[in-house]
Amino acid sequence: MKKSGAIEQTTICGPNAKSKKVANNRLGGLQKDEIWLICLVIIPQIILTCILYLYVNFDSLTLAFRNARNEWTTNTLRYAWGELTNLDSDLGVGIVNTLMFFIKNILMLFFQLFIAYFFYKKMKGTRVFQIILYLPTIIGSVATVSVFKYIIEPRGPIGEMLGFAGMEMPHFLGKNGFEKFLFTSKASWTILVYSVWVGWGADMLLFGGAFARIPVELLEAAKLDGINAMEEIVYLIFPLIWPTFSTLLILNLTNVLNAGGPVLLFDKYGTMDTWTVGYEMFYKVMMTKEYNLVSAMGLYLTIIIVPLVMGARKLIEKIPTVEY
Repeated sequence: MKKSGAIEQTTICGPNAKSKKVANNRLGGLQKDEIWLICLVIIPQIILTCILYLYVNFDSLTLAFRNARNEWTTNTLRYAWGELTNLDSDLGVGIVNTLMFFIKNILMLFFQLFIAYFFYKKMKGTRVFQIILYLPTIIGSVATVSVFKYIIEPRGPIGEMLGFAGMEMPHFLGKNGFEKFLFTSKASWTILVYSVWVGWGADMLLFGGAFARIPVELLEAAKLDGINAMEEIVYLIFPLIWPTFSTLLILNLTNVLNAGGPVLLFDKYGTMDTWTVGYEMFYKVMMTKEYNLVSAMGLYLTIIIVPLVMGARKLIEKIPTVEY
């Protein structure tokens, strides 16, 4: 071995050198080309999120603490709170109608579950009822609303038949259709009936897919034990499809403020007290340009709804799921 003052450099040869080179080209288990690809995909999304979501929402949040002249004040919050707590105000009417449609959506989940069970059992007339229930969802909403309005108007086919019998068709829509009926207008109940008629499609398809995954052997064994149809639904079917049902339930809970029907198609100018929270905010933004008031309303509703939805979600997630 030669002795010198220079530092002796050793060269690593063999398989260890190759593994060290590969390790140097990796960072956290990822190769350099993978890291560049991830950055190329994620960084634009982060920028767009910061500009189009965080900045926009932060700016809309500050609008709640300003007035129309861009002056900092709490008067906007006070006025919005008054609108929120007064059921006779525009926002109060919208909240009542929104809660009505939200309750309808929750109840519809249970009805859709039972109807999907009958379809799953392939009872007589299943194909006919499937066509009847799915057909309104296939046709465009503008066409179905037009047909529905024509059927229920006093001069429509039902009104004509009642006229021949000496009876008069009630006016469900129009200027005389907004008298109060169970905390809201008669026209709102008419829109609710329409939304029930056309609201059977999508969720029932999801329930049908959940039913198709149930092991047939399990149901046959239960039938040999003498279980009836109601017990089968409660003790077998419902626990087995609980993941699908709970997912749809949570989605409806998170969408509580957007619950509603085709209000714009039935009552474009809101003359029959049919508007919901979403319609009320849309009208104030697009028509009256009350951005500050809408921001304050959204702030209050978020503070109230978010804890309720998160608490309900925690309770739903505590129910154990059945794996099969």
